[in-house]
Amino acid sequence: MTGSELNAHLLRLKELLLRERKCAKTMALEEFEELTVEKSELLQLLSGPMPEDVDESTLALAREVAEENRRNAYLYWGTLQYIRRTMELFGRGTAPKRYGAGGMVQANSGSGLLLSGRV
Repeated sequence: MTGSELNAHLLRLKELLLRERKCAKTMALEEFEELTVEKSELLQLLSGPMPEDVDESTLALAREVAEENRRNAYLYWGTLQYIRRTMELFGRGTAPKRYGAGGMVQANSGSGLLLSGRV
């Protein structure tokens, strides 16, 4: 791969990352899955050795791509944390009380009853 091919692949990857973030925000899951496949194929192309004729603009583009990827990762991580906290809240609200040996109520730790269909 030449430096200009690397530059073209990085530009395409940046475009895919931006579209992927937009799909995640709008919940366009079908397009998101298509982008994921295309991104995986592109990453396979980029996994080879770095060409020797790489200029500073290509390295700057690579840093931009890395930053966009970090932004997407933070978005996904934050969303996952939100979902986990929400499910924990729902789990606490639907779980039956547990009683210990002395007849005292014990704290519930989110039983997942809401997701099991036993509500």
